[in-house]
Amino acid sequence: MPISRLVYQKLTTSVIDTDTIYAKRVCVNTNNATGRLSIRGSKAVAITKVNTNTTLTKDHYIVLVDASSGNVTLSLPDVNTCIGREYKVLKIDGSTNVVLLNAYSGQKINNQTSIGINIPFSGIRIIGRRDGWLVVGGSSVGGSPTPHFTINLTPTSITSPPNRSTNLTLTITPYNNFTGTVNLSLSGAPSGVSISPTAVNVPGPDPAVFTITLTIGNVAPNTYNIVFNAISGGIHEYANLSLTVQQYGLGSNYGYVCGGGNPDTWYSTIDRFQFPFNSGTASYVGNLSGSRAHLSANNSSIYGYVCGGWEWSGRNFFSTIDRFQFPFDSGTANHVGNLSGSRYWLSANNSSTHGYVCGGRNGNSSSYYYYNLSTIDRFQFPFDSGTANYVGNLSGSRCFLSANNSSTYGYVCGGWGGGWLPTIDRFQFPFDSGTASYVGNLSGGRIYLSANNSSTYGYVCGGWDGSSLLAIIDRFQFPFDSGTASQVGNLSGSRFYLSANNSSTHGYVCGGWNNSSIHFSIIDRFQFPFDSGTANQVGDLSGNKAAPSATDGVDFVTMFV
Repeated sequence: MPISRLVYQKLTTSVIDTDTIYAKRVCVNTNNATGRLSIRGSKAVAITKVNTNTTLTKDHYIVLVDASSGNVTLSLPDVNTCIGREYKVLKIDGSTNVVLLNAYSGQKINNQTSIGINIPFSGIRIIGRRDGWLVVGGSSVGGSPTPHFTINLTPTSITSPPNRSTNLTLTITPYNNFTGTVNLSLSGAPSGVSISPTAVNVPGPDPAVFTITLTIGNVAPNTYNIVFNAISGGIHEYANLSLTVQQYGLGSNYGYVCGGGNPDTWYSTIDRFQFPFNSGTASYVGNLSGSRAHLSANNSSIYGYVCGGWEWSGRNFFSTIDRFQFPFDSGTANHVGNLSGSRYWLSANNSSTHGYVCGGRNGNSSSYYYYNLSTIDRFQFPFDSGTANYVGNLSGSRCFLSANNSSTYGYVCGGWGGGWLPTIDRFQFPFDSGTASYVGNLSGGRIYLSANNSSTYGYVCGGWDGSSLLAIIDRFQFPFDSGTASQVGNLSGSRFYLSANNSSTHGYVCGGWNNSSIHFSIIDRFQFPFDSGTANQVGDLSGNKAAPSATDGVDFVTMFV
């Protein structure tokens, strides 16, 4: 039976689906069709009452919105799937909270992405047309769209190492005469991530463009899903922001501990452990070009350099510079050049472009005559051949010393120079001539010590003061130019002849000796910023050794301040 006869005869059925039944004409309570649909009498339509955010569908027609508890958003469907559909939306509460109609992605309502109602007991009627909706009238009570805005943020995906900043472009487009302050904030961001400014002003009807600085502090490597918020009164717009924080360089996922010795053996081994290392044993992954101890290590973001050293059995002193590429997992480091002279018990600093090798000891192995050095050698990254240049001197000759770095200064600490010295020398990058400045002291004189760096502090660990082995961890803040470093904690035990590695979040102190028959494989760890307590023993090297060197792929220009 035709649908027109069903409705004429006032029959009801639950199986009629207007999505699947097609009729040329439908008459209700009449045989005289004057249009496709002719109704003689009253009609009933769907009325839905909502008080929370709702997506409108084919089951909605008249939508009564109670916004007394807060703003309510109605999301419209894709108009291209429902051209000609009509909705009537009425705000049925006495508050000034906003009922906001949002168009489907890429579509508009009266050439706007959204439109709002904030006048109590008012409403609008909209009809769908291709690619958008038209407002064709308001309710008998009246009503007008509320001022609002939309935002566009670029880029929305960022990859960066820690301790950097990047600029975002924020465009705020006002509608319906919106002007005023828009407050900006981040939700879901890790500690250390922030934006500036946190408020902007939209002065008029034109789109306003702002540069927003995203600052990424000392944040652990990971991918963070962040919400960028723009809020003004009851209007809340947002954009999703993906932030991937990377390690600093190709090698910065790992710490490498090189060479060293014990009473029976001199090592050429290169051990490797992965950050963040909290248990287990470092892996033996390769070798230096020869066995030696009492050596130093430099690093660029892609290479580790191991310099100088001593091999006791033949009383040989080395000027060798070995190089291996990050991430190094097998093979033998290449001998790529030499220091300006053979020496051992030396220290190393890094800038973003150069490696510096400082102090140490040399002598005549056959006559057992030794002398301490104040020499500062320099070689440029990436160094692959030649001889490092002698560019200057420490404030005095000494050996058994340690070194710290900021992005602008190298610090050389402690050592032996006719006594146990607390001296902290400083030289500014790029250093190419002159003498380092004596700028302060450790908490006490000591030798055979190691050094770690965070982005803001230098840490000097362990050592020997001439009478006792030390577990001391001293700390000084960059840029350090005077005073005395503070003792802030201790290693898990007293030892000297040790080495140190850094990740972006932890300092690692490795190996060592207790001045008797015991050589250590211990790896201690402390978390930056470390200001009190005792470092934790978290693992071991592949064997017991003292006087090794350590390197990692930290990019000093981006990590340190």
